[in-house]
Amino acid sequence: MSIELARWQQELLELRGISQGLSAQLLAAADDLRDQGSGIPNDLLTQLSRYGMRLQTLQASLRLAYPQLPGNPSLDDLEVLLQSQQHVQQALQVLDSASRLKHREQLAFAPLNRVLELCQSLREQLATPGASGETAEDLVEGRHAVAALVQLVREPDSLTDERWQSLQELVARQFGRELATAVARGRVTESLA
Repeated sequence: MSIELARWQQELLELRGISQGLSAQLLAAADDLRDQGSGIPNDLLTQLSRYGMRLQTLQASLRLAYPQLPGNPSLDDLEVLLQSQQHVQQALQVLDSASRLKHREQLAFAPLNRVLELCQSLREQLATPGASGETAEDLVEGRHAVAALVQLVREPDSLTDERWQSLQELVARQFGRELATAVARGRVTESLA
């Protein structure tokens, strides 16, 4: 879906640029119509028609993928939807990383099992249309305990002491001191498999 998402975002960006150009041309044509009584140039009508077809194609594609999309969404509506879906994709990547966390010495480390259960619950929540915005944003921005855990495991040396402590406290509050201690001691790693 992420390749399609990128394609839709590119099409939206192109349509936004076309709409701005057409808007300026339409204003000039409206002035000419008002001042001189001249008609709208055929070239402009053709460009408007092409723009309309591209917009309708994008709307139809997105409506198939996201049935909750309103009947005739504007470019702004489509942009909000695609940004939301971008956040969901990024949030799922954070959950994928968290799902690959392993304890170096203990195969069955109970605190990590709780993390896996939460990741599954969050995946289900993110799959529910319209119910995922804040959770996805928290995961992407690193404010969620799962994201904090991933950051502590992946990049402990690049964090400031204050940020490291803040993330450590968040992990301890959400998942318990046992997991926070294991992470601090470098015993939790991300498996590449």
